Amino acid sequence: MLFYVMYRSTAANVTAGATEADVRFSVAIN
Repeated sequence: MLFYVMYRSTAANVTAGATEADVRFSVAIN
């Protein structure tokens, strides 16, 4: 459930960069 929360937080800041959000999501699930 933690990775989901982290993903949501990054999605909120998608304007910062979609690539960064994708990387953070990958790290979170790993």
